[in-house]
Amino acid sequence: MRRRHIKSWVFAGGERYCSLVDRETGMPLFLPSIYTTLEVRNRGLSFAAMEAALTAINISMDFANEYEIDLEHRFQKREFLAPHECEALKDHCLRHLRDEDAACNVQEIASGKKGYKRPRKKVKSATQRGRLTGIATYLEWIAKYLLTRSLDSDASKGIEAMKKAILSRRPKARHRNKTEIPKGLSKEQEELLWSIVAPGSKRNPFDGAATQARNELAVHMLGHLGSRGGELLNLQVGDIDFAKGFLNIYRRADAPGDTRRNQPLVKTLARTIAIAPELADAIRAYVVDFRKKTPNSSSHGYLLVVHKSGPTLGQPLSKQGLQYVCRQIAATDPTLKGFRAHVLRHTWNDRFSEKMDKSEKPVTPEEQEQRREYQMGWNQGSGTAKVYNQRFIQRKSNETSREMQTESHQRALAAKAKAEGTGAGDSTSV
Repeated sequence: MRRRHIKSWVFAGGERYCSLVDRETGMPLFLPSIYTTLEVRNRGLSFAAMEAALTAINISMDFANEYEIDLEHRFQKREFLAPHECEALKDHCLRHLRDEDAACNVQEIASGKKGYKRPRKKVKSATQRGRLTGIATYLEWIAKYLLTRSLDSDASKGIEAMKKAILSRRPKARHRNKTEIPKGLSKEQEELLWSIVAPGSKRNPFDGAATQARNELAVHMLGHLGSRGGELLNLQVGDIDFAKGFLNIYRRADAPGDTRRNQPLVKTLARTIAIAPELADAIRAYVVDFRKKTPNSSSHGYLLVVHKSGPTLGQPLSKQGLQYVCRQIAATDPTLKGFRAHVLRHTWNDRFSEKMDKSEKPVTPEEQEQRREYQMGWNQGSGTAKVYNQRFIQRKSNETSREMQTESHQRALAAKAKAEGTGAGDSTSV
């Protein structure tokens, strides 16, 4: 077990904060706390950025312990990580945090061979890259912090060389292939999803009528509104105007009434979205039939709550909870493999493009983009709408291309037949 862990809490004013804590004493570690406060929190970065920074620091301290390197003592002596140590650090950043202890154990395999070492699982290159970036930044800061009174050009050059050596060992950033467009669900997949989450369905992987009702509502709201998962989890009952058929999406960063330490955030603009009567009725039914009858739910206004017995009963559904719901759904059918909440945002955009394409009254591309930007909460003219419209454009382009090819082929056959004097009636396929 690690000597340290990340502990998070919520201040009275609603601010989320976390720190790297010694497991034995329960005390926050001094330098990591100073660093995350000055360089992350005070710069206005998110709670997630603070967690990522502390994770990188924790990994660097694991590495130092394993290789018996006293980083503070070394830096105070103006001795920084050597190239071979940076190489070892690169390999260390590939390890899975949860599996590290188990992977280190020497085990005997069934064949009776001794000394067999269970192979370590490796993280993705993007994760390794993020860790090395965070570690390089932290080690640069801690070296300069420790040498504040005696930092000269030679020490600065040594620190810079160490930072470059670490950063140069990062795997290259993986850029999405231009032909690899984020996909929403096909109509067949969408109908399969609805059938799975329908309360009482034999394929529904969730127990309890309340949980099934909540999950079906979550899926339909994400798919029908195109909202982000964080926006859905931030939605309060009071944000919905059932009489007029509208709901409001507000930004509630560091809300005091939100008990979730890893608070779901609204990344896009606040806005008012129209909801159909059917969706309004579904929301009202969930609130009246299940939410109101769940203990502790009256202590806050958030729409989606936990219905499973335990310490979080009635509390707002967390990001981890929504992710778990999506993983369970994905596991029910191979065609939904990799399903997550954001897939429904892409699905909404596909359906929106189809609707605009079939509109009886022509809608200009500029008007379509403005409508899409408003619904999604993007800044006008940001260009993000084009990204979400790519898949529809690709499909329509391919359809048009096939039609053109068929027409050209038919004309070519007709010309060939005429040249041969046999008439233009015959045709064969390629």
